Amino acid sequence: MMLLAGCSGQGEVATSEHRFVYTVREGDGSLTDVAKRVYGDSKHVSLIQQANPSVEPDALEPGTKLVIPPLTGDEGQLIAPKECQRQKIY
Repeated sequence: MMLLAGCSGQGEVATSEHRFVYTVREGDGSLTDVAKRVYGDSKHVSLIQQANPSVEPDALEPGTKLVIPPLTGDEGQLIAPKECQRQKIY
C-alpha cells in the first residue's frame, strides 16, 4: 500500500479506495480513548474493535497502528476520521 496524505479533520469525504490508519500515542490507553480522538465520540468504539480484532482494547501500546473505518453520513457518504493517515488500497 502507498501512503497518501494525512486526514485534515473529521467531516472530510472519504472514498472506498482508501483506508485510514491511526498510530497510537502516549496517553491513548484504550480503544475508547482512540474513538474519542478520531471520531470525537466514544460511541463508535465498536467499529474500531471490529476492524482490529487482534488488539487488546484496554492495553494499547504507543506506536501500534490501528485501522480506523470511516463513518457513514446521513446521506450515505463516507466521512474520514480525524488524525489518521489515508492509505490507498491497491
